[in-house]
Amino acid sequence: MKYSACIEMLYHECDFIQRIYEAKKSGFDAIEFWLWQPKDIDGIKKALDKTGLELGIFQGNIEGRMIDPKDNEIYITGVKQSIRVAKKL
Repeated sequence: MKYSACIEMLYHECDFIQRIYEAKKSGFDAIEFWLWQPKDIDGIKKALDKTGLELGIFQGNIEGRMIDPKDNEIYITGVKQSIRVAKKL
């Protein structure tokens, strides 16, 4: 079994990237967070590579609602952007 830390909720005394290193020190196998858009993706990638931690999950939709047909195009566009980020990480 692998353990993942939601670093949005932990290590508030540290900046976001440092939280990844703190999760590693705490013995976690992976990290997770909420929105990726305001984050330093390159910094996250570098920290994941250095620590060997995995990215467990982040929020995949950006705008719109999956169940509202009017939002279909904007929802899918956001999910596709998130997939590109997920592949990078």
